[in-house]
Amino acid sequence: MHSGDKFTIGRVFSLLPKVLGQESISLWQYLGSLAAILGFLRIALEQGTRVPSPGSGHLTALAFSVISGAASGLVHCAAIQAADMRLNGTPVQASAALHASFSRFWPYVGLSVLLSLVLFVGFLALVIPGIFVLVVFSLALPALVIRRTGVFDSLRASWTMTKGHRLEILGFWLVFGLASGLLFTAVFLLAIVVLYLTGLAGGFGQTLLALIIDAFLSSLVLVVGGAVSATMFRLIEVDAAAAPA
Repeated sequence: MHSGDKFTIGRVFSLLPKVLGQESISLWQYLGSLAAILGFLRIALEQGTRVPSPGSGHLTALAFSVISGAASGLVHCAAIQAADMRLNGTPVQASAALHASFSRFWPYVGLSVLLSLVLFVGFLALVIPGIFVLVVFSLALPALVIRRTGVFDSLRASWTMTKGHRLEILGFWLVFGLASGLLFTAVFLLAIVVLYLTGLAGGFGQTLLALIIDAFLSSLVLVVGGAVSATMFRLIEVDAAAAPA
């Protein structure tokens, strides 16, 4: 990062090729493969259990959700860490980023749970408070990983750093969400066309393909989102340092 860097939506997009390196691709492949395997195993277990015991289906779903959530959390932390290292000019391997993310896992869980509760209350009250909370605390996760602060210090850091940039942050995430939605729609529509042309529509092949596509696209959005949040965090940090006292 350079002292003259300014936080703008265009600058964040222009830095994406720099922050998304081979380690980001590896993290995406790790999580996508794991999510696909877990999904396949869940389907196989559900279909293989002809007379399930009461509550067994819920316990199985919960177990797979916990494993998938833990893996997603670790990869999300690693994606933020890997992007930050690239911004600093010292890229690391995916395995090293994952190893570093283990020390941030439980604070990440605590912050995620707290943010989920606050967002739930915000959106339950009215949509606008929920959006406001989403924006002002959007830098809490990168603060947690990059600065290695605690849960409440990360929230305070995000609240402070987003001041003066909240409309831009909201605009960026709206564009990112729209792009992600269009990507999901385009890939699934293409998959449907391929299934109908090959005569596999409606069977197990359709279920399996949908599972694989969802696993890898969701993992891609998570990894890119982590890299984006790290980039925004560093740009705003540099911007604040360059501002007159």
